[in-house]
Amino acid sequence: MFAFCSAAWVFFRAQTLGDAVYVLAHLFDGIGQPLNYVHNRMPLGKIDLLTYLPMLAVLFIYDCFDREGDAIEKLGQKGKVLQWAVWLAVGLCTLIYSQKGVAAEFVYFQF
Repeated sequence: MFAFCSAAWVFFRAQTLGDAVYVLAHLFDGIGQPLNYVHNRMPLGKIDLLTYLPMLAVLFIYDCFDREGDAIEKLGQKGKVLQWAVWLAVGLCTLIYSQKGVAAEFVYFQF
């Protein structure tokens, strides 16, 4: 269902039918070489990658705890200090990794 919905969005957002067909036809170009694909599509420097590693570590740790049961429920059973520390860390990561100074118009104003 997700794949169908995603493909439908391509047609919905494309300027022409030809553009939508082009996007779907070239969707997986370069996937055979994942490192080149990532480097060409997301040209990140070493500093950029180092800033994302802590957030990836947080996601990995959350995934490990969530495999054993509901991680958020487990956090609720811990002390208030730990709960606040986790939620402040999540908020801080959101602020650090969010785009700043980028004017974004509400998507439906484009129609």
